[in-house]
Amino acid sequence: MEALSDKLLEMCANLKKKNTSQLDSLSSDDYDTKLKNYHQAMEKLVESLKKDIDQLHDKLLSNVDQYTKCENLLAEEKEKTRKLSAEVEFLKGNQKVQNVNENIHNGNPLSNPIFEEYTQANTPSISVQKAPVNTSFAQDVSPNVESFTIPNDYQLQVVPDCCKRQRTTSTSNDEEDHPHNCTFHTLLESLVGMKFSVDAHEDVPVISVIHESMGYSFKLVWLESDDWFYHVISLGMLNRDAHEWMKEDIVFSSATCPVFFQRILRVIGCY
Repeated sequence: MEALSDKLLEMCANLKKKNTSQLDSLSSDDYDTKLKNYHQAMEKLVESLKKDIDQLHDKLLSNVDQYTKCENLLAEEKEKTRKLSAEVEFLKGNQKVQNVNENIHNGNPLSNPIFEEYTQANTPSISVQKAPVNTSFAQDVSPNVESFTIPNDYQLQVVPDCCKRQRTTSTSNDEEDHPHNCTFHTLLESLVGMKFSVDAHEDVPVISVIHESMGYSFKLVWLESDDWFYHVISLGMLNRDAHEWMKEDIVFSSATCPVFFQRILRVIGCY
């Protein structure tokens, strides 16, 4: 390493001597001319570099603009896709509501494929007996709808012990005096502040709900494992202050039931 360093130092010293001797040999005019040529060449090089920088800068700005346009187009496409997806879901839900509503008012809820799919998947393999439809529901829907009754032995299996005991021990007179033979039924009405009744149409449970003091009543139809269909019967005194969705037929999931009743009770609470 020392030998290499010494050699480099010697080369630098010789080059310095050579340049010094060349400059000494030049006249003053030759020196100025050569220096001027160097200066002009340097200016041309700097100008060329500036042009290259400007071109690169313009190209960079063009790429940035193109990237921004692509990003905006992508955002627009995403928004369009989101709106289309929401519209498709809305149309699906609207079609489901229309089908359910038509079948309910036509008195034949089983003609809806949703009901057929649900009942096939969830109905136990037991024999059923046809019974006349509930009179109060028939006045709102159709006199041709038929309901079903479950055999007593099966009914005892699905009814809770507290309700089973009341059903088996109560007499006909007791039932007239105490129409609520189910403890859970009574508890539910106490919590919500509305009257509940169940109308069984084939394998499709239909729940009638009414707030007696307000005159507000609606029906809830069990569509499938996670969906309920809401159909208003009368808004009563809530006609002016009811939300728009309370006036329409809607489908909502079981997970949103607490929110559903909270919003209804919030409107009723204004009175």
